[in-house]
Amino acid sequence: MSTTSVQLQIIIYAAMNFFGFDSNTDEVGVWVNFSTSVFFAATIGVLVYATVLQRKAIEVDEYGDLREQHHELITFQIENGETLEIFEKVKIPQKHIGIDDNKIILDEHEILLYQFYVAEFDMYERVWFLKKEKSKLTEYEWTCWIIYMEKMSHHWIFRYAFNQMRTIFDDEFMDHIREKIIERQDRNENVLETLYEDAKREYKKEYGKELVFSDRVEYQK
Repeated sequence: MSTTSVQLQIIIYAAMNFFGFDSNTDEVGVWVNFSTSVFFAATIGVLVYATVLQRKAIEVDEYGDLREQHHELITFQIENGETLEIFEKVKIPQKHIGIDDNKIILDEHEILLYQFYVAEFDMYERVWFLKKEKSKLTEYEWTCWIIYMEKMSHHWIFRYAFNQMRTIFDDEFMDHIREKIIERQDRNENVLETLYEDAKREYKKEYGKELVFSDRVEYQK
């Protein structure tokens, strides 16, 4: 008897015992029980498979929801003229220079920007977990998220929010942001260009063709 046949027999007997059938009945009874057991086993298999698909659908929806939330958050900022500075390079004002971060008192406008960046870190961290723990994002997709964050990182409150939230969010996630964006900026690298090259490399690795960006943005360092 082949290994497959033995495994099938074991599964059948297990199913029969699970559903309360006696495997020592006559031949006709065995085949009736066999058919019933196979039916129930198949039904369980379909239910398990449906559950797996449903779970995957929920996870896919989770990523889709995060993308939609991020779009809405950015749209809100763009439509609100006061907070459009998230895409501009704004240095720390003179009134805050030399003051410890924990002692800086933000004005109303700065508080709005701070809250925006905190919301961004929270959303990015959730996307990071989808990539790290559930493999729902490719390296190329995640690099595109980082590119977008880099474009919003030139306002001084980005650094301020990062330092304030450093111990609140996941250590590995924050280390990743520091390595990919902040440390490169501190070395006066053209960070955006480096990230574009990273994205092109990952895209070619995943899809086997070249990627051309149409929204290149250069920052004066």
